[in-house]
Amino acid sequence: SHRLLQLNKICDKYNLKLVYPEKLVYYNGWLSGFFDADGTVTINKTNAQLSVSISQKTSEVLTPLINIYGGNIYIDNGKSKSFKWYITKKEDILNLIEYFKLNPSRSAKKNRLHLIPEFYRLKSLKAKNALPGSLLEKSWNSFFNKWLSYN
Repeated sequence: SHRLLQLNKICDKYNLKLVYPEKLVYYNGWLSGFFDADGTVTINKTNAQLSVSISQKTSEVLTPLINIYGGNIYIDNGKSKSFKWYITKKEDILNLIEYFKLNPSRSAKKNRLHLIPEFYRLKSLKAKNALPGSLLEKSWNSFFNKWLSYN
């Protein structure tokens, strides 16, 4: 809202009418650009938990994402001192993948987004914990090396 106030002052100065933003809806392409700028896709190597997240200095922009795309917001007390919207539920993440099919990511982050269905396929086969030397373990290692190459 403070950015909107700033924009309004500029509009007033130049005798322009401020056009207020429309309410965010599921298939609005805005999230794709927002994700490209401030989002991440990560896998926790310890427990193989996948998460999609977006960080911001305030929670104001993130809050509507919960009702539309699921997930939660927490305060990240690390060095950035920011708010983070994140989703970890498989169903929510797969729904988000459908969103990105209609509103594609334009950054390198799209590479990891494209790998998410393969992650869930290998996870369902328990590939991360497969027997050493097995084809399944090799598949997991190949997948994970590809995942890491898109850092």
